[in-house]
Amino acid sequence: MPLVSVIIPVYNVEKYIERCISSVVNQSYKNLQIILVNDGSKDTSGAICEKWKNKDNRISVIHKQNEGLGYARNTGLQVATGKYCSFIDSDDYIKTNMYEKVIAQLEKEQADICYFGLINVWTNKTSEIKEYPTKLVYDGEAILRDLFVPAIGAVKENFINVSVCTAIYRLGCIRENSIMFNSEKVCLCEDLFFNINYSALSKKAIVFPESFYYYCHNSNSLSTSYRSDRFEATIRHQKLLESNLKKYNIRDFASGNIDRCLMINTIVCLKQEVSNERILGKKTVINNLKKICNDNYIQNYFLNNSMNNLPITYRLLKYALKNKIIPLVYIFTKMKTKK
Repeated sequence: MPLVSVIIPVYNVEKYIERCISSVVNQSYKNLQIILVNDGSKDTSGAICEKWKNKDNRISVIHKQNEGLGYARNTGLQVATGKYCSFIDSDDYIKTNMYEKVIAQLEKEQADICYFGLINVWTNKTSEIKEYPTKLVYDGEAILRDLFVPAIGAVKENFINVSVCTAIYRLGCIRENSIMFNSEKVCLCEDLFFNINYSALSKKAIVFPESFYYYCHNSNSLSTSYRSDRFEATIRHQKLLESNLKKYNIRDFASGNIDRCLMINTIVCLKQEVSNERILGKKTVINNLKKICNDNYIQNYFLNNSMNNLPITYRLLKYALKNKIIPLVYIFTKMKTKK
């Protein structure tokens, strides 16, 4: 029964952290190293972590200054000693038999990674994707090309997604290839780049056709989490995505995914502005939309990429952005935000 290192970054989650830790402690699979990384929480999260450490000798707690989710995970990786490692966000939780089932399959197949599904949880409903991939074993370059790339810029939610929380990794592969997380201050999705690198450098991946992870949607909406540098982070994210996929000679194959990723993240930037119109004022919102439309990277991207594989609503927005039709961009975003 190999040791599994479970890394849980913790930041201001006093409402949810007990549920998360309990779901790990009560796993049917007992050989766990549970690493709680308190990333400078300002509420009682750190004290709750210490309480659990005193109750279960498998738990260790690291207290550090706030640097964000990616660096908190890196801190956990530095002290992890398991054969496998798993990442859980502290406001989520997992099924009691997750490690028992997934580790058994990893050991049977001698794979570097196992992907599984998630269950979306809202206040009054849950949803689960049950359209499983038909192929469950991938080797070599097919791991990145055929298994993971389809999750990048996906318009519809896939069983395989970019989150590191819906996979279990062989720690040796991470160490051998020095795979680490970026800071979310540098890019929008540190999980994406971790998984690109891991997928490209691993030898065998498997899919477990079941959902084990409960992903909880909380109240951190666009209207309550305004990020002034979101558009700049979007451009950095896109450039990093291009360079990562070029490094593994898969950029052209993944061009449609890259296009959709830019469009989805640009829409999020637009929605952020419109969602905060009451706070910012309509004049400021319109000016911010103009800055996005006039950005050289956006204009050059639309000029050099056909983006014909986008859904029709995205193509409409592309036309409005490319031609700098601000009223149409505003109306489109307003409709998307209300929806």
